Amino acid sequence: MTIIALYNNYPLASFNHIEKSGSYTLPETAQLKNGKPFFIPDYAVPCLIEVHFAVRISRLGRNIGRRFANRYYDAATVVPHFFSPSMLELAQKNGLPWSSAMGFDSSVPIGDFLSLSSDEVQHQAFSLSVDGKPVMKGNTANMLQSVDEIIADVSRFHTLRRGDLLLTGAPVVPLPITMNSRVEAFLNEEKVLSFNVK
Repeated sequence: MTIIALYNNYPLASFNHIEKSGSYTLPETAQLKNGKPFFIPDYAVPCLIEVHFAVRISRLGRNIGRRFANRYYDAATVVPHFFSPSMLELAQKNGLPWSSAMGFDSSVPIGDFLSLSSDEVQHQAFSLSVDGKPVMKGNTANMLQSVDEIIADVSRFHTLRRGDLLLTGAPVVPLPITMNSRVEAFLNEEKVLSFNVK
């Protein structure tokens, strides 16, 4: 199972005014399931959180044409993503992989998946709340690349397999997160994930 994450896929969250989105992979060990608490590692302080709309890949594919891409996912969810900004800056400055900064253990909590049609996927509101207060909101209608375009582009380089997870980009800039916080993620009005940060 591979997690593929996009960056620069929303106008408000693009880095350095780069217009084209890019992607990076995260290891399977980055998953955090079943609403278990997220423990901020000592090496990731300060820690930032961002939020992604995500789709689950449902079949094997490579070099997928855009018009066929909607056949390759079957469900969606909202995924918070924790990372270390200081480690990311160091990696970027030295031309090193981002994996230690972005893909450390349990940095990608995953909640419930909802079945959505390909038409519905294109217009989904999603949000993240911390301690009961909404702190991040997005809508897939604002993505620079649609889900189908992302799948067509990413599958040129990565064979997609059933169960892979595609994080389609953060709609707003990340925010600091601290211990003893309660995080909740919503797809439209439906809560798909809740957990504690320790």
